[in-house]
Amino acid sequence: MRPSLISYMWCAHCRRFRGWTGPDLGTFDFTDPLEKLSTEERAALAKDFGGFFRNLDRLWDSGELPQRFS
Repeated sequence: MRPSLISYMWCAHCRRFRGWTGPDLGTFDFTDPLEKLSTEERAALAKDFGGFFRNLDRLWDSGELPQRFS
């Protein structure tokens, strides 16, 4: 089994998102604004798209998004 990444891109204006997967080539180092969430909190966001987008808006407004890549 190879490590993989799951990526999402979302538009705050049109409220649409796109997700995709790919191999983890180990070439990116980036912040994960959701890393502090528990498994239960992540599961709750996955079940409630309204809450998911409200959380993304909150992260954007607080400056945690967009992510920082190095």
